[in-house]
Amino acid sequence: MLAESIRDGAAFHHAGLVYQQRKLIEDNFKNGLIKVICSTPTLAAGVNLPARRVILRDYKRYEMGLGSVPIRVFEYKQCAGRAGRPKYDTFGEAVLMAKTNSELNHLLEHYVHAKPEPLTSKLGTEAALRTHILSSIASGYVYDVKGVLDFLSGTFLSFQKRTANLIELIAKIFDFLEREEMIIKQGFKFRPTPFGSCISRLYIDPLSGVVLRDGLMYIKKHKHVTSPLSFIHLVSCCPDMETARINQRDYEPLKVFLDSHEDEFIEPLMEDIEDYFYYLSIVKTVQMFSEWINEEKEEIICDRFSVGPGDIRRCIETIDWLIYSAVELARLFEFREINLSLEELRIRMRYGVREELMELVSLKGIGRVRGRSLYKKGFCKLKDLTKADLKELTKVPHIGEAIARAIKQQLSNLKTEELSTV
Repeated sequence: MLAESIRDGAAFHHAGLVYQQRKLIEDNFKNGLIKVICSTPTLAAGVNLPARRVILRDYKRYEMGLGSVPIRVFEYKQCAGRAGRPKYDTFGEAVLMAKTNSELNHLLEHYVHAKPEPLTSKLGTEAALRTHILSSIASGYVYDVKGVLDFLSGTFLSFQKRTANLIELIAKIFDFLEREEMIIKQGFKFRPTPFGSCISRLYIDPLSGVVLRDGLMYIKKHKHVTSPLSFIHLVSCCPDMETARINQRDYEPLKVFLDSHEDEFIEPLMEDIEDYFYYLSIVKTVQMFSEWINEEKEEIICDRFSVGPGDIRRCIETIDWLIYSAVELARLFEFREINLSLEELRIRMRYGVREELMELVSLKGIGRVRGRSLYKKGFCKLKDLTKADLKELTKVPHIGEAIARAIKQQLSNLKTEELSTV
């Protein structure tokens, strides 16, 4: 679809594209090969992509649980600001579409002539403060509430609102970190525990750390909850995980999926969720990753879950980070059996393969498609490949001569004892 559009000098751009596609579009719009880009707000900020004309078709967007809501003035100004950038153009034109005269007057007043909303510090959110306070204690910068306030005094947050509410929020976070055994009070100072230090090094939300710790302990206690889906459910419940979007047509299929795999879900994590939309979005996320590691085709996953290839890659990077965090916590708490299962899941998630392909995808240049092709032709293990010559390998679909030579070269670099143990 993208190639067909570019043939006519136009392209589309959104977060669902993979990085290489987005870069090609941006570079070739700058050099004039692509004349028009239809985009989501991905180009509104953070990308230096000047244009002569910017057209905003809509001033509303869908948000889960709220429906169609107006964008902020700040976002409109960001989008309109793409037009007529200094050093590139002496003229720029931004068009905001109105369907009626009354809407025209509304848009002029509330967007074109309006001032942007005041900037607010994101450091003041509980999730951000949790992470930074734990990090500050673990790094030895601060030791108590007063130290945190002194540390924050030089930030934009302090300039905006050094209020009693902020002090109360900081005290609440200290209570949370102490209750969850991430910090411990020694005299008048707080020190990090091994658990707290580990969470700080992983740079995850401390609440994600609590979810992972409690989930791992539940899995350790309940031996039947040890399937890959159980671990996927665990990391999908972390606040750091971006969950799938839900619409009404998802309800019935998700209920069927949940009923089929109910024993594999971690019961306490499900019971703690009060928001039904969030509950379903976690189930949908688990289903998507489950299909990914069972080698469902990427285009089918994109259609079924309303995501793009770039969305899948971004989610895989996040879940890889969270599985790695779970591995480190399992190592800290000496859950050896769980650790091994998590390591295996991490490999499967990275390549999107079933368990039997794990050995083949350890070779550079072999992913889910080539790995499955080799497996179907009887090359199930690395030692099977050592017995094959180049001619045999090139007969395998998706394995050209260059890939076949690369396989043989990698195998020749492995020692005999390494091959016998895999």
